[in-house]
Amino acid sequence: MKTIHVNPSNPEQNLLQQAADVILDDGIIAYPTETIYGLGANALSNFAVQRVFDVKGRDRKKPILVIIKNRNQLEGLVDHIPSTAEKLMDAFWPGPLTIIFKASPHVNPILMGPGGGLGIRIPNNQICLKLLELCNVPLTSTSANLTGQNSPLSIADVQEAFQNKLDLYIDGGISSNRIPSTVLDMTMERPVIRRRGRIDKASIEKVIGAIMDEN
Repeated sequence: MKTIHVNPSNPEQNLLQQAADVILDDGIIAYPTETIYGLGANALSNFAVQRVFDVKGRDRKKPILVIIKNRNQLEGLVDHIPSTAEKLMDAFWPGPLTIIFKASPHVNPILMGPGGGLGIRIPNNQICLKLLELCNVPLTSTSANLTGQNSPLSIADVQEAFQNKLDLYIDGGISSNRIPSTVLDMTMERPVIRRRGRIDKASIEKVIGAIMDEN
């Protein structure tokens, strides 16, 4: 299994280009985010997305979140951007807030939740942002663990779980936080937190007012 060691504060473009090439060839990589390590594949490729579900052992009924390089990439992925979502993006992107939008009809349904929503965020991580720039496609951002196992904080954790099942591993150091991004569903009349995470409810309510908590 191939591993590249990348400087998290100043990522080497020549190294990350290798990862971008793998992604554009429908491969799967493991990469660090500002939360935990994730499994990355071209979110626009049905074949690559299917591979992520297969290697992770993930239930096809459970959606997979995606990351993008900038807000311009929302075009083609989402059907509508509510004004409240604009405020949240201004406040928390890049960062660990995943916003569920009503997905565009062109998006692979396997990425969506039961209501046709697609979870998207811009990560606050230099490796992620450089990689997104180089491959110029949205990436899957599901945790780099087998379903039911602990969230991975290091590339060693990921390698132990997947061995040779991934095409490339990016070692960007140890993650200091096992808490994932907060997932906020904006497809409802009143926004709902679908997963508690790094950004708490009170911080969100300061920006857009009262929201609901599924839990």
